[in-house]
Amino acid sequence: MIFAFTSLTPSGATFMDWSWHWLRGDNSVWNKEEGWTPISKNPNRARNAGKHLKNHPIDLDEWKSFLESAKRETKDVSFYPIMEPQNGNEDDFVDNINWLISQKVNVVLIKRTQHFPIGILRTDHKNDLEQFLLTYFDKDKDKDIDLKKLRDIVSIRMVNDLKTWLKKTETAFKRLNKEVFTIEDEEWFTKTEEMMVKIFDKYNVPIVAERLAHWRKVVKQWQENYKKTEQFFHEDLPEIADKIVAGEDVDFGHLNLTLYTECLLMNLLMSRHGKRLVLPTNNFPKNAKELHKFLK
Repeated sequence: MIFAFTSLTPSGATFMDWSWHWLRGDNSVWNKEEGWTPISKNPNRARNAGKHLKNHPIDLDEWKSFLESAKRETKDVSFYPIMEPQNGNEDDFVDNINWLISQKVNVVLIKRTQHFPIGILRTDHKNDLEQFLLTYFDKDKDKDIDLKKLRDIVSIRMVNDLKTWLKKTETAFKRLNKEVFTIEDEEWFTKTEEMMVKIFDKYNVPIVAERLAHWRKVVKQWQENYKKTEQFFHEDLPEIADKIVAGEDVDFGHLNLTLYTECLLMNLLMSRHGKRLVLPTNNFPKNAKELHKFLK
């Protein structure tokens, strides 16, 4: 059998993929490029399950190429099919997922429900500029846009655009084949064991009891990493916004804010305090008192 653990935005599908193999009792996993390799005992990195050697084809042509290879294997394999992140791809994603079902692939889909744009941080994705061009702009036409203008545009649009996108995906997902097993992101993050039991029951596969104790320890670490991410977005960034408005002499360079989180901080200044941060150059100071000077 071939299994696909997927989501339209980063939502923990890699950890689900690893959990499936670990709890089945697998000692090795198949990768299209590497062949059969030993399964990681602990896939966790600082923010995600990046140590798990998953198959991660992008867009339908790569999905098809993967399946051609996977169908030649004699043991069960899995993959995490995705699409390039851009506006308006939710209908194509649903069509492609339904195509996987027609190919006898078992699909588990994690559905995004969170209204706060935290997903990108979980990926350790550093090339925010390329991500923004894919999501908000014409990648080729606007590739030379300066950072000052880009921050201004994205910070205004990012949260409302996410809410609009969630409504569009809700509509699109109604067309999913009934064989797609859908789990909401909050269920997956907070009720991980319960959700894995449901997946194993769905496909009538037994969980290897001897694997559970170690898996639960790994789950706890994975959930703690997720909670740290939530804390960063729901507590740390808002606190920085408050300090900027107050004009406190506080440095936050140690947080290593990315272009994405800089935009989100600017959005928080507007939503929490009704203040716009208008920077005179592409530079983004890492001191609250210095940023206070550019509030409007």
